Amino acid sequence: MLSAQARVAYVATSVIRERFPEAQQANQRIAGLTNDWKKELDDRQNELDRMDEEMRKKRLLWSDEERKQKEEIIAKKRAEREEFAKKKLAPGGEFDTKVTEILRPVEAKIYAAINEVAVNDGYDVVWDKSTNPLVYVNPKYDITVRVLERLGTKAQDLKDQQKTAVESDPRNKESDQKRKASRKPPVTPKEEKKDEKKDTRTTEEAPRQ
Repeated sequence: MLSAQARVAYVATSVIRERFPEAQQANQRIAGLTNDWKKELDDRQNELDRMDEEMRKKRLLWSDEERKQKEEIIAKKRAEREEFAKKKLAPGGEFDTKVTEILRPVEAKIYAAINEVAVNDGYDVVWDKSTNPLVYVNPKYDITVRVLERLGTKAQDLKDQQKTAVESDPRNKESDQKRKASRKPPVTPKEEKKDEKKDTRTTEEAPRQ
């Protein structure tokens, strides 16, 4: 459990990844890899479909030996396609390895920026609402924009949205009123005596009925 004195902020790492140019470039590289592999799989499947069609049309024209050779070729090509798909896209395959390799430096920069903002702003805990949704949290504790700025990414629209959300939150309005009230200087004994004398003079100078 968190200490009552702990300062907690939250961040939306999904938004940061969408906005951070290096994260965008990393995702484009990943998409390029998968597109190339999927095209290769599609090409191999199209070749198998053509060979299957040829088998259906000509199997009665071929000798047993020719048919057997064609079947072996098709079986081999189908096995090769399945092996290629497994090697590239199966869990723990090349895709997972490449994604980790491409994203690791980007994620390191993002989390370093989060840590820097948290330390500079005096937060003890930073909650990632992208992975752990929050039912309610005061928008003034959202450091997403601060992290983006730390990464050199402009997010004026998000900044404006946050400002509006903070100002419209009733809890912030109440805290602002309390803060303003606490800023009023206390009345000193001398000022109290001045006020009393002023009231006395005002009473004496009032015309009698």
